[in-house]
Amino acid sequence: MAEQHPTSFDSKDAEIAYWKDQYKAMRDRADAVELDMLEFQEQSAELEKELEGEVERLENSCQELKHRNQKYIMEAEEWKMKYYDAKKEMNHSLMSVTRELDFVKTQQEKYKSRTRELEQDNDDLERFERAARSSLRDMESRYSRALERTVALEAEVEEKNQLLIEVQRLKDELKDLNLELNLLRSRQKKAAEANGGAASCLPPANAATAPNSAIPRPGRSRPSLGAASVSNSIAGGDGMDSPVQMVQNIMGRVKDLETRLASCRTMVSPLLAPPGHSRSGIPTRSTKMSLPAGGQGAPTAMSPLTRMRMARARSMRAEITRRAHPPTTEPSAH
Repeated sequence: MAEQHPTSFDSKDAEIAYWKDQYKAMRDRADAVELDMLEFQEQSAELEKELEGEVERLENSCQELKHRNQKYIMEAEEWKMKYYDAKKEMNHSLMSVTRELDFVKTQQEKYKSRTRELEQDNDDLERFERAARSSLRDMESRYSRALERTVALEAEVEEKNQLLIEVQRLKDELKDLNLELNLLRSRQKKAAEANGGAASCLPPANAATAPNSAIPRPGRSRPSLGAASVSNSIAGGDGMDSPVQMVQNIMGRVKDLETRLASCRTMVSPLLAPPGHSRSGIPTRSTKMSLPAGGQGAPTAMSPLTRMRMARARSMRAEITRRAHPPTTEPSAH
C-alpha cells in the first residue's frame, strides 16, 4: 500500500527534514533490499545449481527407469511366453496324467482280480500241501519200516556170511579128517598085512583110531558137534556119513538163506532206486508179514554190529517221526 505523504508543511526546513528522513529511510530500505537481493541471488544460484544437479540426477534416474522399464517389459513378454508354454505343457502333462490314471485304474482292477485268483490258487496249494504232508508222513513211516526191514536183512546177511565162514572151516576140517582117515586106513592095511589077516586087525585099528580122533589138534578149535561126529565116523563102520550129512545140512541152510536173500533184494531194490521210480516196490505191512521167518537153527544172539545198526535205525526212525510232525503254526490271514 502506497505511503501517504503530507501535501503541506509548516516550513521549508520541515519539508526538507521530512524528505531527508524519507530519503534516509528509503536509502536504508534500498540497502536492505539490495542486501536481500544479493543474498537471494546467492541463494538462487546455489538453488539453481542444486536444481540442475537434481535435474541431472532425475534425468539419469529417468533414463535408468526407462531402461529398467524396457527391461521389465521384455521380461514380462518373456514370462508371458513362458507362461503360455508352461500352460501348454501343463495341459499336455494333464492329459498324459489322465491317461496314466485311467491305465492305472484298469491295472488296479486287473491286479485285484489277479489277487483273488492267486488267493484261490494259494488255498488250493495249501490243500495240496496238507495232502502232500500226509502222504509224506505215510511215505516216511513206510520208509522207516523198510529201513528196519533192511537192517534186519543186513543182520541176516551177516549171519549168512558167518555161516559161509563156518562152512568153509568145516570143509577144511573135513578135508583134514579125510586125510587122517586115509592115513589110518593105510596104517590098518599095513598092520593087517603084517599080522596075516585084515579081519583080526580091524578091532584094534578101530580102537586105536578113537583116541587119536578124540584128541584135538593144536592151533585149531573145533565145535563139539564136529568132534563128536568125527569120533563117531572113525569108531563106526561108515565114518563118512555123519560129517557129510552135517555139511549137506549146512549147505541146505546156506541155499535157503541165499534164496531168502535174493527175495529180500528184489523187495529192497525199489527202495534204493532214484525218486523218479515207482513207489510200488516199498514193502507194506502185509508184504512184511508174508516174508519167511528166520532159518531153522539160525543163531538168535545178535552181533555188536547188528545191535549198532538196529540202534541207528531206531534213531533215524525217531528223527523221521519228528520231522513228519512239525510244530503247527497258525496260517497267515490273507
